[in-house]
Amino acid sequence: MADSDHVIEVFTTRQDTVFGATFMCFAPEHPLVKELTEGTPHEKEVQEFVEKTLKVDAFMRTADFTVKEGVFTGTYCLNPVTGEKMPIYVANFVLYEY
Repeated sequence: MADSDHVIEVFTTRQDTVFGATFMCFAPEHPLVKELTEGTPHEKEVQEFVEKTLKVDAFMRTADFTVKEGVFTGTYCLNPVTGEKMPIYVANFVLYEY
């Protein structure tokens, strides 16, 4: 992560897509979401988004017809290939189980 000692391990089925990555999304259930936003100006907005999203089941969150939504955490990570800063979002379509 940018400006931190945290390392976030990510998985992809297409390694070539990492070169073009411009942002990162966490599942609302991810434990780092609270840690990253607690005590920040983004805390309330993120918390409300997480609460709203967790009321929807996984099928509906990832269905093709569901509007994909996210909220900025106020934090950044680094693209492991390019070294560029990428904003971190919490997104309704990302599932923690994966």
